[in-house]
Order: sequence, then C-alpha cells, then structure tokens
Amino acid sequence: MSKRGADDGGNGSNQPPIKKVHFEPHLIGPVSTLEEMDIKVLQFQNKKLAQRIEQRHRCEAELRARIEQLEKRQTQDDAVLCVVNRYWNLLNEDIRVLLQRFDAETADESENKSESLVTD
Repeated sequence: MSKRGADDGGNGSNQPPIKKVHFEPHLIGPVSTLEEMDIKVLQFQNKKLAQRIEQRHRCEAELRARIEQLEKRQTQDDAVLCVVNRYWNLLNEDIRVLLQRFDAETADESENKSESLVTD
C-alpha cells in the first residue's frame, strides 16, 4: 500500500481526511439555576464561535493574498507568452520569405540550366 493510501485512513479515496473538532473542557463555575447554566453555556459557545469566525477571517485573508499572487503571476505569464507568440510569428514569417526566395532561386537555376542545354 502506498504512503498516500495509508495517510488517507484507508478509505481508498483521494479526499482529505475529515477534520475532527476537539473542544477543551471549560469550567463554567458554580451554577445555581438552570437559566444561569444556559447563560454560561451560551457565553462559552459565543466565545468559541467568535474564535472560529476570526480563524475563518484569517484563512480568507490568506486565500485572498494567494489568489492575488496567482493572478499577478498569471498576468506575467500571459505577457511572456504574448512576447513568445509574437517572436514565433515573426520567425514563421521569416521562414516563409526565405522559402519563397529559395523557390525563386531554384526556379531561376533550373530555367538557366534548361536554356543552356537548349543552346548547346
């Protein structure tokens, strides 16, 4: 079995492993009523959600920066390809002109040979 197959938990797919959420135990302190416990639980959940939102914002910012970097690189690559394409087209045109000249010279030489054969 390949290392990659062993890393993905043996499920046979190329999907990343499922992330497991792990919460650290949190002491909410003494609680005298069910309503007070609900309030503390909601405060804890709110705190954890705020942390997750902040983490998601950081991740989004990193991804935006990466997208910007890739777009800049794409623009540079496109510019390079445009220049290469322009020079390639010039080379093709030069080769076409050279072939036309060569064909014309070859035709002239064969004409001269046939004229010299006729005059001999």
